[in-house]
Amino acid sequence: MLPTLFKNVSIPVNIKSVGIVMGLLIATNVVVVSASKGLSPSTRDRGINSNGNGFYLSKQAASVIPDIDSFTKKVKKIASRLKIPPEWLMAVMYSESKFDPAVVNTQGTGAVGLIQFTPEKARMLNTSTEALKKMTALEQLDYVEDYFKLMSKSYERKYETLTDFYLAVLEPAAIGEDACYTLYVKPAKDYTRNEILDENNDGKVSLQDIEKRMKRMFPTAFALSVNDNKTAWWPF
Repeated sequence: MLPTLFKNVSIPVNIKSVGIVMGLLIATNVVVVSASKGLSPSTRDRGINSNGNGFYLSKQAASVIPDIDSFTKKVKKIASRLKIPPEWLMAVMYSESKFDPAVVNTQGTGAVGLIQFTPEKARMLNTSTEALKKMTALEQLDYVEDYFKLMSKSYERKYETLTDFYLAVLEPAAIGEDACYTLYVKPAKDYTRNEILDENNDGKVSLQDIEKRMKRMFPTAFALSVNDNKTAWWPF
């Protein structure tokens, strides 16, 4: 029962106004939730994987590269010249070396550096693995760029996907082949060295395995294409 004070008080209520206010509140909440859910994988991953400068995997790179800003700036410029998203280049370097320019392959290949240059690949670039190992990450990026340009020209292939770009390091001849194409089969030495790439553990490494691995490890980079929103990563 209302207190006597309020018994004869009339409070005018505009039903239409209340409806409008409630509608706005609901719409606002929907927009906020939708915006959160609708963020692209790239946007979500940038927050997780960046070191604050908004660049993909830069947090991981910063753990071994002192001048991370100069490094990421150079990566963007190289990606522009290669006509690929810089996320692809960061993903491949992370996969191969965790951004350590001096890391040496433990499987007996003699490969070193950001994209695991083998002695043969180093000679193709008129250098050596010993020289590469002594370089900083920033210096080694010049050879990374030269390598990808050389592979594209030598095999007459364009890099259309992250998988293509990764194959330029792993097996350039396989770029553009169908998903069933097999790279390595157990018990061959090459399979043993790359067994980690056998995603379904069927005793062979196919392009389908590489595709699955790239998608699983780097969903942001995997989702990008050479035509995706270039303005987000091309101007410097």
